[in-house]
Amino acid sequence: MADLCVALQPDIRPIEARLEHDEALGLDTSCLRQALRELRWRLEYTADVAGVRTNLEKIRSLAALPTLPCATNSDEEGSYGVCTAVWFLKLDASVDHFVANWQDPATGFFGATYEIGGQHLRTTDLSLTFHMARYLEGRIGYWPELIDTLIEIRDDRYPNGWLDEEGLTNHNNYDVATLFQLGWPELRADQRQRARTELDCLLGWCLATAIAPDGTVVARAKSESLFESYYFTIAFLDTVGYLDPAKRFWTDRAFPEAPALRAQLERRVRRLHDGDPMARMALERLSTP
Repeated sequence: MADLCVALQPDIRPIEARLEHDEALGLDTSCLRQALRELRWRLEYTADVAGVRTNLEKIRSLAALPTLPCATNSDEEGSYGVCTAVWFLKLDASVDHFVANWQDPATGFFGATYEIGGQHLRTTDLSLTFHMARYLEGRIGYWPELIDTLIEIRDDRYPNGWLDEEGLTNHNNYDVATLFQLGWPELRADQRQRARTELDCLLGWCLATAIAPDGTVVARAKSESLFESYYFTIAFLDTVGYLDPAKRFWTDRAFPEAPALRAQLERRVRRLHDGDPMARMALERLSTP
C-alpha cells in the first residue's frame, strides 16, 4: 500500500492544486474534498487496494466535471457526507453541519431550543458553549458575538449565566476564562479590556474567597464533589496563567506567590483518593511547566 500511495501522487497533486485554486476563488469544493479525504484514509489505514482504485476513479470523474457537485446538502438518508461511502466520514461531515447550524449567530452561544406558542426560543447555555468551543479548540464562529453575550450574562444564573445559588464558582469561572482565552485572537480592543477586568475580578475572588491560606478549597459549586472542587479551582488558575507565566494571555502581571500556592494545592490533592480521574487531572494541571 505504501508503494501504491507513492505511485498515485502524480494523480492526486494536480487535483489538490485545482482545489486550492478553486477555494481561493470562493468556490464550493466540498464534494471533491470529501472524496479525497476518503482516499487518504484508504491509503493510510487500510490494505484495500480495490477500494483505493474505485475511490480514485470516482475522484477522476468528479475532477473532470466543469462544475463540482455540492456536498453541503443532505442525501436521502439525511447524511451530509454525500461524496464519500465511508460511514464515519459521513458522520464527521454531518456533525460539522450540525455544529455550524446549532450555534446561534446572534449570540454566538450554543444552547437548547424550545418551541413555545409556535415560536422557537434559543437559550444561551454557558456549559454547552464552553464544551463546544473547548472540544473544537476554538474553531467555531461568531466570537465577537459570543464574547458580547458572555459579558452580558455575567450576573445571570447558571446555565444561562455565571452564577449559581451562592454566587461565583470556580467551575463556572473556568468555563468563562476558557472562552475568553479561546476567543482572544478574535476579540475587539474593547472586549479585551473588559475581559481583563473580569478575569482580574474572578482571579481575585478565587484567591481571596475560594482558597484558604493553607491551600484548602473552601468555595464549592452546588453538588460538586471534593475532587471536582479541586480540579476546577486548579483548572481556572491554570487557564488564566496564574500557575504558568507562558499562559498569561490577558495580563503581564507577576504572581510571585503562585509557586507556594501550587505546592499547597498539590499537597491537598495528593491526600485525596488517587483513583479518581479528577484528582489525576488536577495533578496534571499542577505539574511544573
